[in-house]
Amino acid sequence: MKNLTVLFAGNENSHQSDALFDGKSAFSRAVSWAESIDEIGEIETASGRREKMENAVAVFCSSRTKSFVESETQGKNIRIAENAEWTIHSLLASMAAQASAAGADTVLFAFADCPFLNKALTAEIVETHKKYAAEYTFADGYPEGFAPEAIDAGALSLLASLSAADALQKEVGAKKVSRDAIFSVMKGDINAFEIETVIAPRDFRQYRLRFACDSKANASVCASLFASSDFCDDPVLLSQRAVQNPRILHSLPAFYRVGLTEAMDSDDVFALYPNVYKKMHGVFPREDKNAREMPFDRFQKLIGDIASFSETAVVALSAGGEPLKYSAFEKAVETVLQYAGLSVLIETSGYAVTEELAQSISRIAENAPKRTGEWAAVMWIVSVDAADAAMYAKMHLNAPENAFERAKNAVGILAKHFGKNVYPQFLRVNENEEQLEAFFRFWKRGESPSLGNVLVQKYDYGCAFLRENKPADLSPLERFPCWHVRRDFTVLSGGEVPMCPEWLSESDFVGNAFEQNIGDLWEKSVPLLEAHVKKCYSEKCSACDEFYTFNF
Repeated sequence: MKNLTVLFAGNENSHQSDALFDGKSAFSRAVSWAESIDEIGEIETASGRREKMENAVAVFCSSRTKSFVESETQGKNIRIAENAEWTIHSLLASMAAQASAAGADTVLFAFADCPFLNKALTAEIVETHKKYAAEYTFADGYPEGFAPEAIDAGALSLLASLSAADALQKEVGAKKVSRDAIFSVMKGDINAFEIETVIAPRDFRQYRLRFACDSKANASVCASLFASSDFCDDPVLLSQRAVQNPRILHSLPAFYRVGLTEAMDSDDVFALYPNVYKKMHGVFPREDKNAREMPFDRFQKLIGDIASFSETAVVALSAGGEPLKYSAFEKAVETVLQYAGLSVLIETSGYAVTEELAQSISRIAENAPKRTGEWAAVMWIVSVDAADAAMYAKMHLNAPENAFERAKNAVGILAKHFGKNVYPQFLRVNENEEQLEAFFRFWKRGESPSLGNVLVQKYDYGCAFLRENKPADLSPLERFPCWHVRRDFTVLSGGEVPMCPEWLSESDFVGNAFEQNIGDLWEKSVPLLEAHVKKCYSEKCSACDEFYTFNF
């Protein structure tokens, strides 16, 4: 029984070469794991026999990572495959070719930036794969990074063909290699494959942990886990300890809300921000001619600090106000996109969207460096919230003339330039619940202005600041540490940083990003997360049900 283990090292923006583990890198540890597969022993096959597995190792690298891979594997019996730009199709085709050359009937696939690939879990996957004559076997319920995927060599050849077949599959095959690359093609014809699963005794997926050095944040998580007294070689125990460790859960911000302006062009009666603003200032932000705007030089400095601290993140140019009312909006987008690790999210009413604006932002994105993170350069959310103009007027008081049509038209204009990175949003409350189905059916059609994209937003009552008004309770039965405390960082127009994006009054501010280091301000939320881990909740947290919602 012959096996080929493939490590993908083509992610040139990862931290796979950083010596974070007693002088060793994630790549070095992954190679050691791959070489250890020879030691797994005998595996029970579908016929009931036990066979010894022979293993060959291949590393797939890019032109930029080749020299590092060659230096790290020098003197080892490891095949190296190079590709300037790996796509899912080229990955599958190359794995099929390498398996054929090695005479392998099974391929184990993992990313080379995973430092904690586990030999015992690998053995369980291989045995399950062989015992049940599966074509694809994976571990489910564990955090990412502990286990490889097992795939039959014949199935690989079929998948390589599928990823170059019809238009839909070719679109998938042309994408850059992702963590779900194999399954992304397989699910296009899922019933054609025999699939088996090794299920974790406890489901850890809700924590969205990825033990891979693919980003600065995840590399810091891996380093923290390795350095902790909790580190062990048991993936279940390690997962249990990780989800109880605030330092593992609280790595670096992945989502930044930045308030370019406090101004708005309607009174969104079911939104948290304008209602908090009205309580603080006596009027809705639309009515306040003294609504603040973030100075552009402050914004530029802030974005530089964000890029330095997190490296990769999504920056939402809206922490309350309407971003298109910012006087230097286009320059703000251009500033964010100067940093290859940052992506822009624009949440807008859509009233000010024009063909000229969409073209201008599209040109900025095209001229910017290629993104190194997981997300597109620019993404848009347009608040539509209704299926007709009458309901829209109830959701957005004092909106401009023809506001509903302008919001709908904005989606179509933006989609022409940004494709499927544009989302019409429906804020779900009791008042518009009867229109949800009509809204969804209209926008979900592939021929709709959004090309089939649609976003249903949960009602946020701001720790009971607003009245309870959600038509359905979607909260999980068991509470877990808040996603927003773990991953979000908010900066208001004056630089104020609230402890949590739900806490917007002055008493909730932990400092000012114009005057203090982002890292120091980020540390201020650690005690709150520590309390959540212990299932201790403040009065505000106890009244909040946003803990299970997340952004990116």
